[in-house]
Amino acid sequence: NPEQVLAYAQKAYNYRNNLLTNRLWNNHITLSAGGTPGSAQNIFALQSERIRRKSISQDYRVTRVYGSSQGVNSDYYGSSPQLKEAINTGTQYLQFMGHGGSGIWADYNLLNLSDIATLNNQTYPIVVSLACYCSAFDTNGLGSISEAFTMQPNKGAIATFGFTGLSYERSDEDWALALTEAIYKHDFPTLGQAYQYTLAKFTSNSGILGITYALTYGATLLGDPLIRLKKPITDISVNTDEAILMPGDTLVVRAQFPQDVLAARLYIQNNDEIILNIPYDLPVINGNYSANYIIPANIPPPYTRKIFLAGYSATDEYIGRSVFGVGRSALTHIKTIPENPAWNDSLSFIAKLFSNEELLSLKATVCVDSTFAGATWLDLPMQAYPDIENGYITINKLPPLSPGKEYFFKYIMTTNSGNYESVLYSYLTRLPDLYLKDIKLETSNSEQILKVLVQNIGNAASLITDIKLYTQIPNSTETLVKTLDMPPLAVNEEIWVNFSLEDLPQANIGTITLKVKVNVSGAFPESHSNYNASNVISLTTCFNYYTVTNTGSLIQSVDNNVTCEIPPNLVPSGKNSVFYINSVGTYTANVQPDIYPIKLKSYDNALSIPASNAYEISTLDTALVDSTGTFINNKKIKLTFFYSTNDQETQNLETENSYKIYRWEDSGKKWILQGGNISTAEDKVNFEVHKPGIYTIYRNCDRIRPSIDINVQEQEFTVGGYISGTGTMSLLL
Repeated sequence: NPEQVLAYAQKAYNYRNNLLTNRLWNNHITLSAGGTPGSAQNIFALQSERIRRKSISQDYRVTRVYGSSQGVNSDYYGSSPQLKEAINTGTQYLQFMGHGGSGIWADYNLLNLSDIATLNNQTYPIVVSLACYCSAFDTNGLGSISEAFTMQPNKGAIATFGFTGLSYERSDEDWALALTEAIYKHDFPTLGQAYQYTLAKFTSNSGILGITYALTYGATLLGDPLIRLKKPITDISVNTDEAILMPGDTLVVRAQFPQDVLAARLYIQNNDEIILNIPYDLPVINGNYSANYIIPANIPPPYTRKIFLAGYSATDEYIGRSVFGVGRSALTHIKTIPENPAWNDSLSFIAKLFSNEELLSLKATVCVDSTFAGATWLDLPMQAYPDIENGYITINKLPPLSPGKEYFFKYIMTTNSGNYESVLYSYLTRLPDLYLKDIKLETSNSEQILKVLVQNIGNAASLITDIKLYTQIPNSTETLVKTLDMPPLAVNEEIWVNFSLEDLPQANIGTITLKVKVNVSGAFPESHSNYNASNVISLTTCFNYYTVTNTGSLIQSVDNNVTCEIPPNLVPSGKNSVFYINSVGTYTANVQPDIYPIKLKSYDNALSIPASNAYEISTLDTALVDSTGTFINNKKIKLTFFYSTNDQETQNLETENSYKIYRWEDSGKKWILQGGNISTAEDKVNFEVHKPGIYTIYRNCDRIRPSIDINVQEQEFTVGGYISGTGTMSLLL
């Protein structure tokens, strides 16, 4: 209703203009998952952790609220109060994964419609419900949780994603990985474009057709698709006076921000991203920030901690990160070079080390096959990296590994007191993924062209490869017709590839399938593990084309129901033009009760053939028709329709001389009478027409001539009489 539209419009305005950066919400993500406390299986929380690890940068602060903490940190457990607090304090992205229904999250009611009404959040997140029916907006009389989030005035969500029907436990994770990749690994200008990428990516990678359809056609974005997420600015340099401390010591954290930054907030985290201090804002003066943190005296060392520092100006949020050790060296991963490696990149690893002992050796070690027992680890020795204070880089690069997998790695340092290992990190290689998005037939320069839209929906640029056109007629194998070079595509780039069909055989081919395949040669790996449906697209059509010269020609439909006589000199001397007759099915006219369908000749061999089947009869040569769609030089083509010789009713009615040829007029949805000369001996009707178009035959039973009644306002009028020069006439047809 108008009130709801107005309320949402106000939220959209606030989202774009009242940035509320002081809430530091654009660097905050909330992951929630269903489950019951103490349950033996906790698949939803584990799925959420994989999504965080694979798709969300460490430059985002993540709050977890899981209904079960089995298999994860027990501090991740939470319920409705913790979830509502995360929303109310400000979060950019809120995701739920688990069981659900139209108006509820989780088996034990993690969040419901009543909870949403009690929120008081000032910033509006994107809410993703990976559960059954949570976006079922199409159920009359029953509101969904996605609708409730979106329509809450001055609170709730700016946009929601979810499913109108069932969701599927394991495929939900693939869908969420595609969405978080679109949002956090790409830079799409709008949320709607990120959503389109998500659907394409999921379709390409999903292996079960029914589930693919369910989570593609059943997926819904509620809200403004033109919204753009504001991402934090990263790589703020964070330094500490001492990086190795003992219980009771004071950690001094310093950072340099841009001059317009107003304040910053310090978060001390353990390795599982649990916040250990009470964060609060401190002013940033002339770009300088300083804060103290006292190392707790009641926690025995050794351990390491993470520093997550978030600052804000009036328009932006800024993030810096570091580490420190308590009673031990501090060793952490900084980045890889390149930071987001593609499938064919060699990798360098950069770490940061703080140690109060002499360093004997430091290496990165990469699991090159799996993390299970017996895994193979490849060691890469490291040396000092002068570009980063206390930084180290691998001496040699890791060569490209098998693409499409998650690879785990860690750092190991050796001192006189022994070895120390970092926590386990991982990286994913980026891959191209070519998706044949659309296919259509078009005419260009009197030639028929097959156009195929190719898009790279992967997260790495593609290389040059092949794109092939095949043809297949019923009851035969496919035949390779043409191979073209497919040029490289950047991420999300799309181009139309054109195949000329001049090499296809002409005349009476009938139904033909035109199939296009890309990267058949496997010139590069793609995101999907095997050559899949996204690499293939096909179009099945009638293909009945003839080349006609200046001498004219007689052409016919595939089913022999229609012939078309093209007169001499319609095609200019020395030129060839392509004509065609293709079946297009039946067309139902709008309020035209006096025409009745006629069974055509092919009905005698196939009773399923519809009566008065229509045919498009035209040319690819636009120079043969003028601006009104009429053949040039007053030329006409002669159409002949053949009707059933076996159907008794058709034979009985032919003596009425009522079988006529009609042309379809799409603007009025009417069949327009052209005329017709019947030959009962040959069971055919012919007539010359002056326009290409869609034609068929009908039995014309219109026996009433049109009449016209004329009336002149404020004057008596008789036929043959006079009216005043200013008279107003009305006509009744």
